[in-house]
Amino acid sequence: MSSYCVFNVGDRRVGIPMTSVREILEKEFIVPTLIPLAPEFVHGLFNLRGQVLPFLDLSGFVGSSARNISIPSTADRAVIVERGDFRFATLGQRIDTVEAGEETLQPLDGAALHPALDSEAQTERGSFHVIHLDRLEACLKQALKFAEASEPSRSATTTTTETNTTSQS
Repeated sequence: MSSYCVFNVGDRRVGIPMTSVREILEKEFIVPTLIPLAPEFVHGLFNLRGQVLPFLDLSGFVGSSARNISIPSTADRAVIVERGDFRFATLGQRIDTVEAGEETLQPLDGAALHPALDSEAQTERGSFHVIHLDRLEACLKQALKFAEASEPSRSATTTTTETNTTSQS
C-alpha cells in the first residue's frame, strides 16, 4: 500500500507519492517573483527558507483547464515536491492523503495525451490520476527547451519590427 498526496489541479484530481512531498503551505506564504518571458506554466520563483524554487502550473501537463492563480481561493495550498534534484511548488486544492494499493491502479485511457500521468487509482475515497514524476520532469524540460527555441524568433520579430518602425520615420 502506498500513500499519495491527492489534490485538485484545476478540474483534475491528481496524486503524487507522499515520499516526494516535502510539505504543504498556505498559499499566502508563497509570493513568487515573476520571470520575464517565462513560459506560461512558470508562475515565478520563490524563496523557501533559503532555497529558490519554481512555482509551476501543472494543469497543461495533467490535462486540466488552467486557473488564474491571481484570483485566490480559500482552498488554495502550495504543494512542495522534492525528489532528488527535482524540486518545485504547485498550487493544489482539496488536499488529502490517500492510501492506494497496486490493485487499485488502472492504466489510463488516452495516456499518450498526458504523458506526465501514470495511472488512475480507484479508492473508497474516490479516484485520482497518479503523476509520474520522472515523466513530469521530462515534460517540463521539453517544454522549457521549446520555449527557449521559440524565444529567438520572438526577439528577432521585435528587432525586425523596431527596424521597420525606425526606417519609416
